[in-house]
Amino acid sequence: LAAMNNLAVSYFDAGRKDEALKMREEVLKLSRKVSGPEHPGTLMAMQNLAVSYVDAGRRGEALKLQEEVLPLLGEVNGPEHLDTLMAMNNLAISYADAGRQDEALKMREEALRLSRKVSGPEHPGTLRAMGNLANSYDAASRQDEALTLREKMLTLSRKVNGAEHHETLMGMYNLASSYAHAGRGEEALKLRVEVLPLRRKVLGPEHPPTLAAMTNLAVSYRAAGRLPEAIQLQEQSLAIKRRVLPPNHPYLAIALRNMAYLYEKDGREADELKVRGEMEALRRALFPAVHATLVAPNAEWKWLHPTDGKDPAGNTPGFHTAFFLPDFDDSAWKTGHDSDDLAGGFGYGKTFAGVDIGRPENEAHRHTAYFRHTFATDKEQTNLELRCQRDDGIIVYLDGKEVLRDNMEAGADAYLLHSAETMGSENDGVVHRFPLPGTLAAGPHTLAISVHNTAKPST
Repeated sequence: LAAMNNLAVSYFDAGRKDEALKMREEVLKLSRKVSGPEHPGTLMAMQNLAVSYVDAGRRGEALKLQEEVLPLLGEVNGPEHLDTLMAMNNLAISYADAGRQDEALKMREEALRLSRKVSGPEHPGTLRAMGNLANSYDAASRQDEALTLREKMLTLSRKVNGAEHHETLMGMYNLASSYAHAGRGEEALKLRVEVLPLRRKVLGPEHPPTLAAMTNLAVSYRAAGRLPEAIQLQEQSLAIKRRVLPPNHPYLAIALRNMAYLYEKDGREADELKVRGEMEALRRALFPAVHATLVAPNAEWKWLHPTDGKDPAGNTPGFHTAFFLPDFDDSAWKTGHDSDDLAGGFGYGKTFAGVDIGRPENEAHRHTAYFRHTFATDKEQTNLELRCQRDDGIIVYLDGKEVLRDNMEAGADAYLLHSAETMGSENDGVVHRFPLPGTLAAGPHTLAISVHNTAKPST
């Protein structure tokens, strides 16, 4: 069994992942038979197989195995053993990947507490636990706590690991994101200027984290009004991605999207249109079965406009119940049509481009618009991508269940995009990419959206 395990490790390290996975499945089966379910070798085999499952994209199987092994490790080794703490960290990562953010956050808080107790506040494992917990705070919209923890982690990592250690570079990268979210653009820019040459030196110019650092620095350059530098850096990043990524890779679509945005801001219309054409062709190839456009004049969206400036759900008994159901009665809705009268349609006349839900006079008159759309997918999906233009709150429901809530608070925090990965700006065609709470089965589904105006006109 030891020899089989070692060979599986060599397969994995050599990139022969399928062979590693098959051997690890065999090792676990034999170890349970020969040594029993609680033997240290069996527990290690469970953890190794979970790693292979994650790498193969079989995240549900990995999570199930991690949930099995953690209590066993706690019983055999104790809750404060380093192997138990590592298993806690791995399970928290799987919870986060599965969209179970509350469970991930709770486990990471406990892991950090135990790591500080067992290993001390400056142990590398403790620093990793700090970084992981900061990520969960960030996902939970607890931005101030994330920023504070990231500042502490970076200071300690520079002291313990050194200025060029990969944990230090990741700490710089994440702290810069927190600074950007907090409106501290100059501090974000300074960190991003520092981290890019270090990642080039340590990892090489074509490594994924190096490319991510280039993209983020371009974002900071643009925010600082240094558009030529942003364009130059983004062009360099796109050229590398064209060279090293497969032609249908999703990250290439993101790079094209960001490039088109910068060309638009620079007034380079021909370059923008060329890149957008390439991006849309790639997106159609990547997402052929689930691509739908909200604002297309002929789209099958149904819309109810709150003509009195109030949430119609408050005036119509059972409205929310009907809205959540995949098969609600269309007779309860008005079909948005091309009209110059905002209350009678989309309000754009012949220049139809979106749905403007107006400016709220105060919190009591917050405007809300509701949409729903049916679509079908020919294979299982684990993520959705929503492209829209909006400035304020949005809630997304899939088959009657909420899957995304973003920017639903008033004030400055309303503009921080916490629960989805975004590209572009508030006033641009923002893309929201978010994990589903489970696997979306092949077949028909209903997507419903409510858009809530918290500060200024939204589309």
